[in-house]
Amino acid sequence: MVLALFLQACNAEPAAKEPFSDPTAFDSFVRDTLKASNYRLGQADLNSDGDAEILVYSNGSEACGTGGCNLFVVERNDGGFRMISDTTIVHLPVRILPTSHNGWRDLAVTVYGGGILEPYEARLPFDGQKYAENPTVPPASPVDGEKGEDIIVANPGDWPDL
Repeated sequence: MVLALFLQACNAEPAAKEPFSDPTAFDSFVRDTLKASNYRLGQADLNSDGDAEILVYSNGSEACGTGGCNLFVVERNDGGFRMISDTTIVHLPVRILPTSHNGWRDLAVTVYGGGILEPYEARLPFDGQKYAENPTVPPASPVDGEKGEDIIVANPGDWPDL
């Protein structure tokens, strides 16, 4: 019950599998390690190990600019949490694509603002250590018609439809 209320308060999507047993510890990790004061959550098993990784979209003023906000991928690690990657200038929605690189599913994020006038979706591949850090430069690339599965969705009116 506490977890459900915590996820709802963070505007997260309902979880099919509980991503962590102590929401307070996770909130502390996000605030202290990721330096995010406002965030939305999603989860998916990105590396097919049977455990869901947690996607944290930091939408507080400390992590956002005209180009977008930060997206963190976090995994559970020995009773705690470990940041896998930090991608800048991301807009919602965040999707999981059917393709993968180095055993991890590709992510798709919306790119818009910061000088980019036409919104588009960018593919974030995994390089064996982390996801692409910037969706506007290689190894990121435009998504070609694949929609994938929504993980963190935009609220109506957030950004233009693609």
